[in-house]
Amino acid sequence: MADDPTEKLSASGPQGEVGVDPSLATPYLHAASEALARSDWAAAEEAFARGLTVSPKDPRLHGGLALVAIQEQDWERAIAHGRQAVAMGAGSAEVQNNLGWSLEQSGREDQALSAYQRAFETDPTRPEPIHHLLRLGVVPGSGDDPEASTSAIETLLRLDLYRTLATRLHESPCEHTWRETFTWADARGAPWGEVVAWLMSQGVHCDCNVLSSLIRFDEHLADSVISGIMLGDSTVMARLLAASSEVKLLDPGDELDDADRLPGQEHLIVAQLVDGGARVQIPSQRCHAAVVYQVMGDLLPMLGADAAMVLTVDPLAHLGPRRVWMLGGLVEAEVVGTWDLFDSDGEQVGSDMRLSPIPIAIDTVPLQLPGIDSDSLEAAIADAGLAGPVRVDPEGGQVWFHSDDVSAAADKWLDLLARLSGWLPEGRRSFATWRNGSQYRLAVLERGTPLANLELRPSWPSDQEKLDLPLDETVQLLARALFIGPRSDRFF
Repeated sequence: MADDPTEKLSASGPQGEVGVDPSLATPYLHAASEALARSDWAAAEEAFARGLTVSPKDPRLHGGLALVAIQEQDWERAIAHGRQAVAMGAGSAEVQNNLGWSLEQSGREDQALSAYQRAFETDPTRPEPIHHLLRLGVVPGSGDDPEASTSAIETLLRLDLYRTLATRLHESPCEHTWRETFTWADARGAPWGEVVAWLMSQGVHCDCNVLSSLIRFDEHLADSVISGIMLGDSTVMARLLAASSEVKLLDPGDELDDADRLPGQEHLIVAQLVDGGARVQIPSQRCHAAVVYQVMGDLLPMLGADAAMVLTVDPLAHLGPRRVWMLGGLVEAEVVGTWDLFDSDGEQVGSDMRLSPIPIAIDTVPLQLPGIDSDSLEAAIADAGLAGPVRVDPEGGQVWFHSDDVSAAADKWLDLLARLSGWLPEGRRSFATWRNGSQYRLAVLERGTPLANLELRPSWPSDQEKLDLPLDETVQLLARALFIGPRSDRFF
C-alpha cells in the first residue's frame, strides 16, 4: 500500500476525462492533504467526500477515498474507489499499487498481481509494486513467463553503476525510487525487471542504498594485487599514460620500487614500457582495483578502437577467487576463476569448484562447528595455543579465524582441526579455507575420517572455454594466459 499518504495523494495521476475542471477539487484536496499530514483520517475522508459533491468525476478524489478505506481496512470500499479512480483516468503507479493491495487483502490475488504489474509498467522506478510482485513470486515485467528469473549485476557493471549513481545523486538527492538506476540500466539495454529483482533480493530498495548494500561484493577490491598488459599503439599509449597524473609510467629497465602503494599516494597505478618500448605492461602491484578500473575506463577510449587492457585481480585482505578483467574502449568482460583441488601428492581430486562469490575478510573467516558449545571450543583453542588467531562465537557452533595467522602456526592449526572434526555430529562435514602465502588451502572436517588437507588452485572456468565473450579473440587468449600464470608471494 502507499507509504506516505500526503505524497500519494498529490501524485495520483491525470485529472480524468475531458471536461473535468481540476480547480474544482483543489480546495478539498488541499484540506485533505492537511488532514492526512496530521493523521486525521476522518477529516480527510470528509474533505474528499465533499469534493465529490462538486466534482464527482475527479479521479484524485476517488483515489483519496480509496486511501482512507485502506487505512480503515475496508477492502471492498477501497477496491470500488480504486477502480473508479482508474476508470476516470488516474492511472498512476500509486493508485494501481493501492488497488492491488486492496485486491490482495480481499483474497483476489490474480487481480492484485495484474494491478501490481500495471503499476510497475506505469512507473518502473517505484519500489512498492516491485516489492509486492517479488513477494508474490513474480519477476517484475515478466507477465506469465515461468522462465523469468533474476539477473545479477556483475562486478564491472557494478563499478560503473556506483560511479554513475555517485555523480547523479551528488547533483540531485535520492527520491527513494529507482529513477537513476533504471536510467543506467535502460542505457545499457539491461532487462530492468530481472535486474531490479536481483537488487531487491540483495536488500537494496532504492538508488541511494545501492552502494551500502552491495559493497560486500566489492570491498575486497580496495586492497588487491593486479598485473596485466595493455594492447594498442605503443606510441599513443606511452604519450597518454605519461600525461596522466594518475599513472606513473616507467621506462624500460627502470626499477619498480614503489608499485605497492595504495591509492592516496602520488599515483594510482604503475605502467611500464617493455620490449624496448613496444608494449605497455602493468607490473604486479598492490592497489585499489576499482579505482584502476575507473582510471583506465576513462583512458582506453582515447587510445583508439583497438586498444584493450587485460588485468588479473587477486584479493589481498580477503580470501576469494582470482579474476581477470578484459577492458576495451567500448566493451568489457570479467571472468571469475573457480578452483581445482589437489592432495598432498599433487594429484587432482576435484575440479571447477565454485565457492562463495563473496570474498571473505582474512581476519574473519568462518568455520561452522555445529553441536559444539562455546566452552569446549574455548578450551580446545587455548590448548592448541591459538587463542589469538581463532575466536569463538559466544553462542557456540562456530569460530572465526585469521587466515594468514593460522598458516604461520600450521602444525597447531591442523592439530586443532583434526581434534574438532572428531566432535562434529555424525554425518556432518565442515570446511576450513585459509591462505599460506599466495597458496590456498582447504581442510575437510568429518567425524571418523582423517582430516583432508587439500590445496586449492585457481582454475579457468569451464564455461569460458569457447572464447565467446564480446572481445577480440587475441584479448581473450591473453586473458587466459595471464590468469593461469603463477602468482607471486611478494604481497601475500
